[in-house]
Amino acid sequence: MRPLLLLALLALASTAHAQTCEPARATSALEQAGVRAQLFNNGALFWRDDASPRGYEVPRGAGIHSVFHASLWIAGRVNGQDRFAGSRYGPYEYWPGPLDADGQTDADRCAAYDRIWRVTLEDIARYNTTGEATADLAEWPAEAGAPVVDGSGDPDDYDLAAGDRPAILGDETAWWIMNDRGDTHDWSELAAIGIEVRVTAFTISESYATRLGFSRADARSLHHATVYRYTLTYRGDEPLDNAYLGWFADTEIGYFNDDFVGSEPEQGMAYTYNADVEDGAAWRTNNPTYGTQPPALGVRFLSGPAEKRLGCFMWNTFLSSNPSGTNPGPDAYGYLQCLWRHGSPVTFGNNGFISGPETDYMFPGRPPEYWSELNIDGLGTPNTPGDRWLIQSHGPFALAPEQTVEITVALPWARSERGHLGSVRELIAHASPLLAAAVSDLEPDPDLSTITLGQLPVPLPAAPVPPETPATDAVSASVQPNPTTGDTVLRLDLARHAHVRLTVFDALGREVSVPVDGTLGPAIHRLAISTEGWPPGVYVYRLGVTPEQQSPIYATGRFTVSR
Repeated sequence: MRPLLLLALLALASTAHAQTCEPARATSALEQAGVRAQLFNNGALFWRDDASPRGYEVPRGAGIHSVFHASLWIAGRVNGQDRFAGSRYGPYEYWPGPLDADGQTDADRCAAYDRIWRVTLEDIARYNTTGEATADLAEWPAEAGAPVVDGSGDPDDYDLAAGDRPAILGDETAWWIMNDRGDTHDWSELAAIGIEVRVTAFTISESYATRLGFSRADARSLHHATVYRYTLTYRGDEPLDNAYLGWFADTEIGYFNDDFVGSEPEQGMAYTYNADVEDGAAWRTNNPTYGTQPPALGVRFLSGPAEKRLGCFMWNTFLSSNPSGTNPGPDAYGYLQCLWRHGSPVTFGNNGFISGPETDYMFPGRPPEYWSELNIDGLGTPNTPGDRWLIQSHGPFALAPEQTVEITVALPWARSERGHLGSVRELIAHASPLLAAAVSDLEPDPDLSTITLGQLPVPLPAAPVPPETPATDAVSASVQPNPTTGDTVLRLDLARHAHVRLTVFDALGREVSVPVDGTLGPAIHRLAISTEGWPPGVYVYRLGVTPEQQSPIYATGRFTVSR
């Protein structure tokens, strides 16, 4: 062979890589309850560029979506070297199947597990009644770690005829397994970690929730939620340090370009809501939207490997801080740590760029409180609505070889007849805590081996659709100035006559003042709060508004008194 040709071939070989696994191609969907959520086994959910149908449609069948795309991210260091697995719309950095005893995989192993197994309670009841099994029920991959309710007396096998059943949760469960060593990491441009991930995704339908004893209202809330449980096993040879595990989500409340985001640190939840009273007003002619009752959607961590949780909304990172045309993947490790692209921390106030104290959660105020996107400066100035992306993460933590951790991501959803801010309140006060409680108590149905088709939960008749009411029925209130060195003013926008009671409590929950308790007319009211004689500190206000012949509406907020 001529020397120049040999040198050319060697140069080509040095820039190419030998592909180990084909990209994951399997797809399925959660669709037994009030959501249709498209599933993929490449580390992403809801959207893949070559897949159809796709998306996170809620209510199911309405043609309207609340999430566009989501991805599992994990990062850490091995002997000082950064490692990462994740993506944002691809190229994807997870491949199908488990890792072997040496923490490796190959093309055959990946191909054999390029599948998502989905089993419903109805599938199991049909098998119990007729002996007919779906392919996913018959071939449930117990050998790879898919959970099983043992009915055969042998925990090491999976034998349907002997009484074994997939340990499904709710009335449908999808399960798949993937790893980050199937090929090179072209998005993050970092080395693989050596992570094996088992995923359990499930829903709790309205009829199943009533079977569990929930009220109709609570069952309806659970009906519009989905849950994703990730079990991760580290197959590396050396400890993984400074690890962060997170979830990236490109959310969209109907029309994608008029949204805001917020967080509820005490619940470990980030959420998205419509920025104004009507979803996509200019978009509605030819596209379905949520209209004048836009919902709110949460991304809540119910479990995780670290005590510290972070919620940072990196829409500015990707849209502004990244030069046009550059790949944000190499900066993703920092995003999990609430660091902007240039390495500076997210700070409290404005858009998180302005000099101020570091914060682990962006926009933790309940809108229109400060600091929220409806009030970015404490003076009531709103952000510019747009397309919102968010990142939730757990960390830092460490993993030893063969150590396993778990993270459960829940997506509660709430839609209030009292408008966009009513939906936020409903999400935080009801839908999110309810889902957390339901999931914590959820076990596989005790009748899995015996339930028959005639014993399945009966679908409930459709609940009446509440009439659309003006979104101005929602309580819109904000305190200015905040912090205050003297008196402060609560601004309240009322659409109709209502009884208004404003109560202020100190940090210990003791009532310190009732500045207002009476009937007010439709107008913008400025309710004075005198803080004379109050010690410096944080105070909580509770505003109760009761329109004529209506149920009370409540809003709470915080303000600080300094001297």
